[in-house]
Amino acid sequence: MIDARLEVDSQLLFTDRAGPGYWDDVWGRAALPPPVDAPQRGVGKYVIRRMHKLFDQYASGLPRGTGFIEVGCANSPWLSYFAKRYGFRVAGVDYSTAGCERTEAILSREGTPGDVIHADLFTPPSGLLGRFDLALSQGVVEHFEDTTEPIRAIGALLRPGGTVVTIIPNLVGFLGPLQRLLNRPVYDVHVPLTADHLAHAHERAGLSVIAASYFIPLNFGVCNLAGLTGVRRVVWRLLIAALVRISYAVWYLDDRIRVPETRVFSGSVYCIARKE
Repeated sequence: MIDARLEVDSQLLFTDRAGPGYWDDVWGRAALPPPVDAPQRGVGKYVIRRMHKLFDQYASGLPRGTGFIEVGCANSPWLSYFAKRYGFRVAGVDYSTAGCERTEAILSREGTPGDVIHADLFTPPSGLLGRFDLALSQGVVEHFEDTTEPIRAIGALLRPGGTVVTIIPNLVGFLGPLQRLLNRPVYDVHVPLTADHLAHAHERAGLSVIAASYFIPLNFGVCNLAGLTGVRRVVWRLLIAALVRISYAVWYLDDRIRVPETRVFSGSVYCIARKE
């Protein structure tokens, strides 16, 4: 791990609803995720297949050795995926110490070279600026009151012509109230955003939007029970497990007949934008 030191806490610059302490607690208790394999058959691999299809649109045409960075890389298997699948030179940045340590452990487990930088997105090492051709953030920008500012900071890491892929949970549909009911503290560290809101934030950050929409027709798996304990956790976990079976049924159908992805039901929101 490259420790760039957190010279300025982003909470002092921009209102971050979560913060490093929140994520150190989350990742300190988390297990390492399994490897992200190339797309496989089966309903259980549906989300991975969909993500692969999305990434392939913007990554498959780039040459081997392309610079890729994941912003908010804590405990992420995606660095290894992009290195192996596309031959990219990969790096990740995160302000959580525990999260960075887990990402390093994943890269080591997968035998993948890559840089993991412990730094604040708003004060990154100067060597990261203007260095990358593709940036990915998943579940990052929606934790800030002003969505534009973290997107602007991500854009600063890109070369001209570089692309950013931003994915966030969809909390403006019915999954938002469900998350609030299940686990209000987790809901409260998010800013619910529509696809239009996310696209406009990228535009305000000086990026040209290529696409912005809803993603995955239904995904109860995005409901987060982190921090719940005792009987409450057991009950809600059983409920979510049952609801996930409904997601599986929808995914099975979507593999065969197209199921619409909508603001009300989709599990995620994404935006693809380019730095001119």
